[in-house]
Amino acid sequence: MTSQNQSDERSPLSKVERHNVLDIPLPEGLAKITSLVRSVLKVPIAAVSLIDRGCRWFTSIQGSDSIGSSSLASFGFPFRGERPLVIFDALEDERFSTHALVAGAPHIRSYAGAPLQTSEGHNLGTLCVMDTAPRNFSETELSILSSFASLVVHELKLLQIAEQDHLTGALSRRAFFNQIEKETERFRRSDLPSALALMDLDHFKSINDRFGHPAGDAVLTAVASTCAEQLRENDVIGRLGGEEFGILLSGTDEAGGRAAIEKIRRSIEEQVIPLGGGIRVTASFGLAVLGAEDCSGTDWIDKADKALYSAKRRGRNCCVSALHRKQPQDEGLYTLLHQHALTAAGPGVSSLSGSQRNRSHQEARQMAASECLKKLSRYRSHPYGRSQTKIYLSAARL
Repeated sequence: MTSQNQSDERSPLSKVERHNVLDIPLPEGLAKITSLVRSVLKVPIAAVSLIDRGCRWFTSIQGSDSIGSSSLASFGFPFRGERPLVIFDALEDERFSTHALVAGAPHIRSYAGAPLQTSEGHNLGTLCVMDTAPRNFSETELSILSSFASLVVHELKLLQIAEQDHLTGALSRRAFFNQIEKETERFRRSDLPSALALMDLDHFKSINDRFGHPAGDAVLTAVASTCAEQLRENDVIGRLGGEEFGILLSGTDEAGGRAAIEKIRRSIEEQVIPLGGGIRVTASFGLAVLGAEDCSGTDWIDKADKALYSAKRRGRNCCVSALHRKQPQDEGLYTLLHQHALTAAGPGVSSLSGSQRNRSHQEARQMAASECLKKLSRYRSHPYGRSQTKIYLSAARL
């Protein structure tokens, strides 16, 4: 893998847009382009590489079924010019002569890569071809390769348009939900935590009514930008509809998620949008950490949505965390109360009580235990925010 210069790290493809290209299924057009390049230039291998966080990742590889993309990703170097770069013979190049793909199968000997440059001059990666024999690519061949590279950039731009909210630059609803499902699958494989926050701008309708819809659009754009500035490279934000957004914090537990969302909430609260004498807005958040009980991304979203509803009921401009539906710390108390109820109602109660007073005492314990059991069952099923302190105290008195 190779490093890229600092200017590329600040390109429009950073954060949201960069994830938009790399983390969703790429269009079929890329496969068609690489297949056509391979046929026209008569090379055994053609591929598209994309730059992400300073590393190169290969996609749409044609003619290298026996080569893993990770191995191929280490074969190459950064491109800082507009012209294709060429390796005539990799065995004679000290940078690659000992590379596994040169010394072993498929025995790559020559390479040509055309940069994928946007109209703004940002480098997104390369369209490259490789041969198993030394080769001098002609100017005509390199020109053809560059033309195909322009088609790749066009495909990527169309992909960004389709998967990006046109107003705020955040991921579209579909693209964000794709990210949710991918994160859920990743959790099943690695068991690493991730936090999801749903965000709703408070009383947004009043902004449209008072200042007009153009001002409302400006507020949405400003808020999305403020959120994006607070996120890490692996985090994403999506616009789910209207004034509602989603924020995915990959590899983050509940404590880290709350800290990140509180930082975002304060930034939004302190922001002044320079319209109509200055517009201030606040936002409500529902936070949910992905857990084993979440069978799908839909379950995860539903948990965060319920927490968001609770934040609104609490007065807005706050963050409420959803609790896991199963709480292991309560299992002992739940079992204890259940045993109390069964013991008090069992056939041996009368023989153990011995008197009317003891029987009354057991009946009182049965009623108290049963009541606590009902309350605990009801509160445990509640997905967020309700205190169980009184239940614990009642159980302690049994």
